[in-house]
Amino acid sequence: MNNNNWQLVAVPVNLKTVGDYFIPKIDALIKAYDVTKSAADVIEVCSAYPGHVNKFLSYIPGFTLSTSPQNFGLVIEDGVNIKEVTGFWIKVKNYYPITGNTDILVKWDQRD
Repeated sequence: MNNNNWQLVAVPVNLKTVGDYFIPKIDALIKAYDVTKSAADVIEVCSAYPGHVNKFLSYIPGFTLSTSPQNFGLVIEDGVNIKEVTGFWIKVKNYYPITGNTDILVKWDQRD
């Protein structure tokens, strides 16, 4: 993840949302450095503009409820039998105080 910057993300995992898949993955990475910290300490917001809703959706870690429409899907149905990966932007906070100036590398397990 780009420290203290915006980054574009796409995670092609069907039937999952940003809050129930992406945020827990980041949470686990952060807790490896400091168990008292979470994704909310590293990510300010996750923002997407899915074409099927024609508006920005913004998920705020530690604030947005899992039942909120702001908890957008990582893959959406875009027509009959057409799936579309939802690209979204994350605003990454300065995480160097947590990681000791080490960059966070996110690797996605292909079996997920």
